[in-house]
Amino acid sequence: MPEKAIKKNQTIGGEAYLRGIMDAFPSPVLVIDSSLVIYDSNSAAKRILGGDEESMPTRLDCHAIGCIHASSIFDQGPHAVECFTCAIRQIPSALCADMPPFKKTATIHVARDGQVHKIRLLVNCAPLHRTDGRHYILTLQDVSGLSGLQRIVPICSFCRNVQNGHDRWEPIHTYLQSFSTIVFSHKICPECARKQYPDFVDPAEKGNARASTAI
Repeated sequence: MPEKAIKKNQTIGGEAYLRGIMDAFPSPVLVIDSSLVIYDSNSAAKRILGGDEESMPTRLDCHAIGCIHASSIFDQGPHAVECFTCAIRQIPSALCADMPPFKKTATIHVARDGQVHKIRLLVNCAPLHRTDGRHYILTLQDVSGLSGLQRIVPICSFCRNVQNGHDRWEPIHTYLQSFSTIVFSHKICPECARKQYPDFVDPAEKGNARASTAI
């Protein structure tokens, strides 16, 4: 094998390289077992769940996520109604049933900066085969902005402005831009061009229009 290829393989297979891949993801990535014990995590997970190695939780649960229903949890199990449908709590049973890869959306309510925030998560979990036991790689992606487009949005029957989540009315293009990276540019469709600029309409179309009128 050429020397350059050997060096490349050694670099790609190194621990620093794999760590760089995990930390490159902007969303939390964790290595867990079927009991949700955390064995490893990327920088985004540490930043959201703990902040550093010392304060990082050892298990992924409602307390680690900061769910407002964490105070409703007793030794008997989940107490709040939302706990029974929580996708995070469904992961262990899915893994024990040998159902991975696990993919589901979840809505959680977390308390931050004195306010309650509703977050829509896309939860992905897939097996990670290791020699020291069976582990899984888990990703938690915030899709709150995308899910906002799935609800019914009131639109004015006359001016076509839409009502946003703050009970304010705004142009539809402004509303859509707040949920995505869409950038609008101006153009004129053929129908509006004929109405607004009749003098610039194709002469052939004018002739056809006169002929149809005469008939």
